[in-house]
Amino acid sequence: MYLKDIIGFGESKTEIKSLTIDSRKAEKGSLYFAISGTQVDGHKFVADAYKNGAAAAVVERKVDCPIEQIQVENTRIAMAHMAANFYNNPAKQLTMIGVTGTNGKTSISYMVQKIAKRCGIPCGVIGTSGIVANDEKLDIHILTSTTPDPIELQYALSEMVKRNIKWVVMEVTAHALDLHKTDGITFASAGFTNLTQDHLDYFITMENYAAAKAKLFKTAKKGVVNIDDDFGRKLYENAEIPTLSYSIKQKADIWAKDIETEHNKTTFTLVYGEKEFKVTTHTVGLFNISNILCAVGCAVEAGADIGECIKGIESFVSVPGRFETVDTKHRGYTVVVDYAHTPDGLENILSSINTFKKGKLICVFGCGGNRDAAKRPIMGRLAGQLSDYCVLTSDNPRFEEPESIIDSIEEGIKETSCPYIRNADRKEAIKIALEYAKKGDVIAICGKGDEDYQEIKGVKHHFSDREAVEEIIEGGNL
Repeated sequence: MYLKDIIGFGESKTEIKSLTIDSRKAEKGSLYFAISGTQVDGHKFVADAYKNGAAAAVVERKVDCPIEQIQVENTRIAMAHMAANFYNNPAKQLTMIGVTGTNGKTSISYMVQKIAKRCGIPCGVIGTSGIVANDEKLDIHILTSTTPDPIELQYALSEMVKRNIKWVVMEVTAHALDLHKTDGITFASAGFTNLTQDHLDYFITMENYAAAKAKLFKTAKKGVVNIDDDFGRKLYENAEIPTLSYSIKQKADIWAKDIETEHNKTTFTLVYGEKEFKVTTHTVGLFNISNILCAVGCAVEAGADIGECIKGIESFVSVPGRFETVDTKHRGYTVVVDYAHTPDGLENILSSINTFKKGKLICVFGCGGNRDAAKRPIMGRLAGQLSDYCVLTSDNPRFEEPESIIDSIEEGIKETSCPYIRNADRKEAIKIALEYAKKGDVIAICGKGDEDYQEIKGVKHHFSDREAVEEIIEGGNL
């Protein structure tokens, strides 16, 4: 493809064969994007990209290098649009559905996929659990864990088009919106779940975090918003696009009533306009009912029939690592693995378990390193208030010391009367919980969900909570 076709102006017929933001991965015919990052300035590596064969560079300021340079005001914004052009604007050939909010994005994405399947619509998912086309997980490596960078994202969308996918539902994080990853994409519908404390290491204030989330509704045709959330209510009241409200606490455009929860299912009545539908779902917890309402709303706004949406939801079971139960080989207790890594997420999962547990609730969790440290004592306090026993351990410590992170969590749990123990070895911590558990107890292992690694000192080591439980049980050391 010619450079002029990628940048959308000019006469340059320089041939571009690939795109990259990493000078080390530049090759003959690459277009290199010099990103002014928070820690590394890509302009310093333009010459390296040129030496490796890059044919041109997109820069915010000209650098001393003979490579052909396209100067723009913001490289990130330019990259989003140019990557779309390079891959022939795949999003324009798809019905795009975006979901944002602190919690619930992954579950809602897979609920929408299940609805689409019921409606006979080929559907793709992009998010924390990877990139999926129908039920096939695509082997596409992405640098970020949830919303891919523009080059990766546009490539993934082009692969969806090749596979005749019609809908793509994707998790859209506040980081992604702030960094312009989805610029140029018009979403048929956009869902908002909630706004609770997270990522303040990056956004500094909740106001900044909220403003980033709100950007999704500047690029969507229709919105679906949780009015049980304070920010969601403001978003709904100030909506500039047609927007559906949803609620599990009050009447809304889509709302739930007559809710009954058991340990393995939930029944409720979904009200949509003048229509009422009796729903039986295999998911548990009030937060999952809220997720269902959002998923149904997003699907309806994208063109699905409400009746088919209900049937699709009833066939939904779970998402790996989201309230996922692990086989304990008839030991009489239940093990739940969940991604809950924020105060709100942890509170939701533990509160839900307390509605059906027969014995004690044992919580195993830690907090990530080099992230919002202020939430650590809050999570410790919540775990202590809602659990009967806690095991404080390591999550992804990154470049922090696990024991130091646990110290911060301990500040909160000490404010409660909950007994607890510390063990920075996550597998050992899980083993402690399994040894402690008795018949009727529920063990909640929180924070990592279906992640299959622990990040320690910049290195990702293979680790899976699910596998750890299975290995300990199968090892017969209990």
